[in-house]
Amino acid sequence: MVRICNALSLHDRSRGRRFLPRFARRVHAGFEGHVADMGLMASMEDIRSARFNPDLVHPLIREFYEHTSTFKLKITVDWNPLVRPFGWIYRALIARQMRQLVVPLDQQTLGGLDSWLEAIDLHHSHHPDLRVWVRVDKTSGIPVYVGAYRTYKSTVDDYDASYVSVCFPIPGGNMTTVLVPLNYEGDGFMLRTRDRDSSESGVYFLVPHKKSFTMMPAFGLSERFRLKADNMEEVAVIHECSWLGIHAFTMHYEITHENPAQRDYKAAARLLAAAETNEKS
Repeated sequence: MVRICNALSLHDRSRGRRFLPRFARRVHAGFEGHVADMGLMASMEDIRSARFNPDLVHPLIREFYEHTSTFKLKITVDWNPLVRPFGWIYRALIARQMRQLVVPLDQQTLGGLDSWLEAIDLHHSHHPDLRVWVRVDKTSGIPVYVGAYRTYKSTVDDYDASYVSVCFPIPGGNMTTVLVPLNYEGDGFMLRTRDRDSSESGVYFLVPHKKSFTMMPAFGLSERFRLKADNMEEVAVIHECSWLGIHAFTMHYEITHENPAQRDYKAAARLLAAAETNEKS
């Protein structure tokens, strides 16, 4: 986990969606944008462990993680009214400048998101090492979330553990979320950062130096994702985020198959390019 995340912590002035293609060029990795059929993981078998059995997971949930780009998401958000003012300050003063981790505060933003997957092949093995999920505001072209996903296994805690790691590049480093996969209520699926049986899970900031790096907890942030499928038609996701033990917000996802003919990737790419041109000027 540290080896890959530290690689993504290269010093760079790029922001949002531009960081990862530039990172790929810098390390001479293969890069593919707008992959038509790719998932956040190659297979759920990759995260099989002593605590997680992928055979029990509903087929539609498994299909979503293995073929994410063929699905569409409808999202609603419910903020804790006591935390929401801090969210507005963070969004206005920090997130918009980074063009990254722009947590939506209202339904209008969530209703106008477009998303696609990109692949980074570090070793030119024709198998992506990092699966990049890009989500942008359709109206402005400004990236909302740009995360590089990978899975890995570990025996640090003296048992066969598996993790889903997500690196969100920010100027000068990254924020990394390390999630524990677990079975949930029969055929459901859960990912969480706070787990008493794991010393690796959590949310971290990584800041690079010339010959080392600094890794620190991300100010008490924690996340939990709970997924349940409704037959073979829809996956319902509850995404909860807490800050210093206080509930911050909950996002509700409705995930269904998308008709590929309805995707206009070229239009999305043009909009994003226009936004980045405006940023430079």
